[in-house]
Amino acid sequence: MKFRACDALSLDEGERFDAVVIYNAYPHFPDKPALVKKVYRLLKPSGRFVVAHGIGREATNLHHEAVAAG
Repeated sequence: MKFRACDALSLDEGERFDAVVIYNAYPHFPDKPALVKKVYRLLKPSGRFVVAHGIGREATNLHHEAVAAG
């Protein structure tokens, strides 16, 4: 099993992955459609794309609203 912690946008598309996990970072990608397309090209046919946050949707949204207002 391989594990990589890196910028998904910089990965070589010749390499395929069983899963791509974006943890606590998805809101910070400025071009989400480009990210999703890149992840699709990186995944094996049965691969999974997981976006997760450690504090839940409401808390994440409140955090980003506070940062934008600040």
